[in-house]
Amino acid sequence: MKIKCDICGREQNSKPRKGSEQAKLPPGWKEHLGKKWCRACWSEQYVLRAVTLPVAKLLDGEWKEFFDELK
Repeated sequence: MKIKCDICGREQNSKPRKGSEQAKLPPGWKEHLGKKWCRACWSEQYVLRAVTLPVAKLLDGEWKEFFDELK
């Protein structure tokens, strides 16, 4: 079973999903906005970033409430 990238057209062999005739996504492939993306196309389009904001103290409330709101 082959799977095809909707962006560049690259094809790769893939196993079927359990209980379905659809192809399982290979490692590194993504399905986003109804399209299948190969690893190369995904890394060209998106970059994972992390932002850290230190909190010295809370002006109102407790730490538990603060962390609950973050979730």
